[in-house]
Amino acid sequence: MEGGVLYDRGSYGCIYIPPLSCQDNEKNTFTGQYMLDKIMDREPAEEEYRMASRVSKLPLSGNYFVVAKHICTPKPRDEQEEPQIKSCDLLSRRHITSMRILRMPFGGTGIFDKQFDLSKISVLELFQHLLEAVSILNLHGIIHNDLHGGNILIDDNNVPRIIDFNKALFSYEPVGERELTFIYSASYSQISPDYHMINGAVQNIGEDFLIKDFILKRSRTLINPLRVFFGVTENDIEEHFENFIAKSKSYKNRDFQGWFSSHWRTLDSWSLAVIFLEIIYSFSFFPSFESGKWKYEKKRVLSVLGKMLSINPFERLDCIQALNELDKSSKNPGENFVLNKIAKNWLSIV
Repeated sequence: MEGGVLYDRGSYGCIYIPPLSCQDNEKNTFTGQYMLDKIMDREPAEEEYRMASRVSKLPLSGNYFVVAKHICTPKPRDEQEEPQIKSCDLLSRRHITSMRILRMPFGGTGIFDKQFDLSKISVLELFQHLLEAVSILNLHGIIHNDLHGGNILIDDNNVPRIIDFNKALFSYEPVGERELTFIYSASYSQISPDYHMINGAVQNIGEDFLIKDFILKRSRTLINPLRVFFGVTENDIEEHFENFIAKSKSYKNRDFQGWFSSHWRTLDSWSLAVIFLEIIYSFSFFPSFESGKWKYEKKRVLSVLGKMLSINPFERLDCIQALNELDKSSKNPGENFVLNKIAKNWLSIV
């Protein structure tokens, strides 16, 4: 079969498995790998491919990330053999040859869709692996900037990997307000509280509304779990917001670039922590989870997770710091590869 079955769709475009047909006749030439195609508009596809090329060169990249290995122009619609090519909404509004195909390995199932054996799943191993992944990104000046459940895949061996770098930013490159601003919504769980506040402030939205809307829109996925696991109340959250507002010069000055320079290192840590908070909270309703491996991992994971979930970014751990905290409580502290080989300078400065 030359064409692919529609696997997923989104605002970016659609994913097909197996790959579609490219004008350069590139087929599944990646030996031993099961490939998929993401078809999307040319500019974001080319930007994602440029980022994929950088990420692929990071240490142990294949252990932590799934990125595109090839970019091509699709063949015209009448040369595509798969009838489901018409099922992609974006393709109904675009000429297919004006788009681009990103070809990448199949990384597995989204972390929220994965069917885990709750009695055997090691949240600690997943957590540590993803802390290492984001630490490697951040140590090389890359901020993923869009970490959510759909961008973390779990393979058949329960190894998680991060995907989709088309919104990534670099800490060492100028980032303008245009790149940072997004249409206001308090519902994006991956957006940190301080990012929520500064984004709303530059759009002239009042502080009181921003705080109350944050609490209201995230009551199920964030506020309730924070209360259950850490005893954090709505009053506590409001107080942490007020402390941030009082301390942050960039927020007071509506200086988006200044805020980014000060707090970029905790953006991905917030996003990752929220993912795990939601996972643990949903799993905790099942006795098999509470009596399984989680029983022995709970204290270690929550002690670090809570510090990553600080509303106030001045008090929030970044992923390298969190990995270091987790390592200190391990049976063999000081043996983590990322901490030993890459992160020493970071930990001595931050």
